[in-house]
Amino acid sequence: MPLPESTELFTLEDADGVLIVTYSSDPLNYLNMAALGEFAQILPVMAQPQYRAVIFQTRPEEQGFLTHFSVEEIYELIKDPATSRYSAEVVRQFKAQLDQFAALPKLTIAAMNGDTMGGGQELALACDIRIGEKGDYRYGQPEVRLGIIPGAGGSQRLSRLIGLGKAVNMILRGMVVTPEEAQALGITSELVDDAPARALEIAREVAQFPPLGVAKAKASVYKGFDTDIQSGFQMESLFWMEAMQSDDALAAMADYIEVPLEKRRDYIENGPYPKNTGM
Repeated sequence: MPLPESTELFTLEDADGVLIVTYSSDPLNYLNMAALGEFAQILPVMAQPQYRAVIFQTRPEEQGFLTHFSVEEIYELIKDPATSRYSAEVVRQFKAQLDQFAALPKLTIAAMNGDTMGGGQELALACDIRIGEKGDYRYGQPEVRLGIIPGAGGSQRLSRLIGLGKAVNMILRGMVVTPEEAQALGITSELVDDAPARALEIAREVAQFPPLGVAKAKASVYKGFDTDIQSGFQMESLFWMEAMQSDDALAAMADYIEVPLEKRRDYIENGPYPKNTGM
């Protein structure tokens, strides 16, 4: 059942502590100005601690995951000198929202069950994990074909994800690729028949873990990647101490100690894990 915080374009559902965000916008699931306003409304909901993970998806019958930003709206904004200066503010707003979303201290997953290009792929790149779906879909950054460039972090996040050479090739050529090609490039973590179902499976797996540990692990990876390795080591040590001293870490380790030695590998792989508080 949709949560009351749902908006016209974003339907929110609670799947046992996993927040599922489903986007639907005619035509073709384009992002638009209204979507940016509603995205700002749901960001505080996604940040609520009772949600251990967040999934972005679209309905199976839709054409696109988040196809791209509405070119019609961009064109109307920039063709008039009186309003063209506001286009930069729109991009800054979207970029700031994606930065806030990417910084959420929990797992975020893009279930890319449709076309995912331009601003749509920029949102997917702001997620921790991207699950591709087999089908007649296209992913990519085609902005240069329209005389513009990725403006909400796409050029930066893509190069950090797949490497400078591959990102330059994709962005300068305005490439769009099939889900299979995206998987080979490293844009997606997995390629499956049903991306939302697989995303929910992964989210529920991670939602079992102590949330502070997940949050600190995420911060360590991302913050360390953006600095030199020695500074990264220092950050890792700090985050390790913060996680280790939590009540949930003590409970999880105490539970593990009680597992017979011959069953510990199976426990690590499959659980069941003790309930955790996030403290």
